[in-house]
Amino acid sequence: MRVGPGTVVTANVVAEDGDGEVVDDLYRRTPVKFVFADGRFPKGFMEALSGLSAGEEKRFTIGPDKAYGSYDPALVIRVSASELPHPPRSQGELYKLRNEAGEGKIYRVLGFTGDSVRLDGNHPLAGKSLTFSVKVLDVAWAGREREMLP
Repeated sequence: MRVGPGTVVTANVVAEDGDGEVVDDLYRRTPVKFVFADGRFPKGFMEALSGLSAGEEKRFTIGPDKAYGSYDPALVIRVSASELPHPPRSQGELYKLRNEAGEGKIYRVLGFTGDSVRLDGNHPLAGKSLTFSVKVLDVAWAGREREMLP
């Protein structure tokens, strides 16, 4: 069976940024199991895996347009610490803030200046090309298993 729509894939995955720095190797040791195109991985990742079978390995690079998008400086905002649900404790801390329409967005703390906090609403890997090393361990028909996946 080949990776594609309607399949559940089990794989070892390592991701590196454009400088060759490993940004995620959690799935090198513990395989990840996911439904093809479930949104857990970027579009370019799915395109590159499509058609592979169990036992196959592939190394590929995807640009920001097919990974986590371009970095948008407009998503970096400054707010008063008192506007946050709890006082920030460290850089990298995450907050979910709602806009006027009530939609939630995740922001990451970039830094502090006095009582103001600089937050970034971009994905941490936005604007970066990513190189993935993948070993497909298993490909199965999704069927009922789709309901059991996280």
